[in-house]
Amino acid sequence: MKSILILFVIIFISCGAKNNTDNAVNNKYNREYIKSIDGQFGKMDNQDLNLFYKALEENLNITIDTSKTILINYFQKGHNCIVKSNNVEYEKNVLRSYKNSSDKISINYNAKNILVYTKKSFFTKYADNNSGWILDNGFIKNNIFISDKNCSGFFIIRTDGKFYKYYGEDYFSIINKLLRAKEWDYPDKIFE
Repeated sequence: MKSILILFVIIFISCGAKNNTDNAVNNKYNREYIKSIDGQFGKMDNQDLNLFYKALEENLNITIDTSKTILINYFQKGHNCIVKSNNVEYEKNVLRSYKNSSDKISINYNAKNILVYTKKSFFTKYADNNSGWILDNGFIKNNIFISDKNCSGFFIIRTDGKFYKYYGEDYFSIINKLLRAKEWDYPDKIFE
């Protein structure tokens, strides 16, 4: 009887684990999503900035023009993802739309546009066949976007070493404001 009770408890616990909704993707613009949005300013000194440029070139197999601001768009698997859908055509268009918008902004502000995704991203099957997207070898994930709270984000680093990291989607108005701003010394004024 005792062994049957233990077996029942094990089955009950394992079934409960399979039905755990904590692993479900939140693709709604709701309180949970809004709480997950995060942006952080920072600054690298010249030595760290040069090391960062070199690491980007080596890890992403690209060339960096150090006279340009760098914009990295990043897609990964994250708990909050308002651009995640069960509609295949919609998901195909997500990457195309991000690429087109980012290309346009980068041209307008003379920035280097870098599009990166992880193998676990919800959009990997589309990014693999979409020119312009680079598969992360782990460098971006391990050094910039270490949290999985959102499936998308961006990182901007200016030539003076000042940077901004953002977790969330639907962010191109924020990128415009950041790239348009001459000074980042008073971040609150940028987003007014």
